[in-house]
Amino acid sequence: MRGTQVFDNMSLTYILVSVLLFVLVVTSVLYLKKGDVQDVRKQIILEQQGFQPSELTVKKGSTVTFTTTAARQFWPASNLHPSHDIYPDFDAKRPLESDEVWSFTFNTAGDWPFHDHIRSYYVGVVHVIE
Repeated sequence: MRGTQVFDNMSLTYILVSVLLFVLVVTSVLYLKKGDVQDVRKQIILEQQGFQPSELTVKKGSTVTFTTTAARQFWPASNLHPSHDIYPDFDAKRPLESDEVWSFTFNTAGDWPFHDHIRSYYVGVVHVIE
């Protein structure tokens, strides 16, 4: 009888460990899947070689901050250049100094290409998901 009780305790321990491992794996998979949406890094930096990252995926309602490491003005704005008509609100509306920061909250889902209005060859896209 005592041997059966040890087996039952070992079985219970095995089941509990298995359940905990399952929960850990499911949680990790969900976290990694969520990691595809870059909510942690909601910043786009205009560097000498262009926007970094040049593509960013965020959830609807996320605010993205635009900065530069270049020692010159920049002007983030939605495409098309020069009208900014694709997402007219997504436009700093003026040149920003190199030490200025501009933030925009994306309240509309979609793919929003953008550029530096001053140097329109610097381009990127923000993917906004529900």
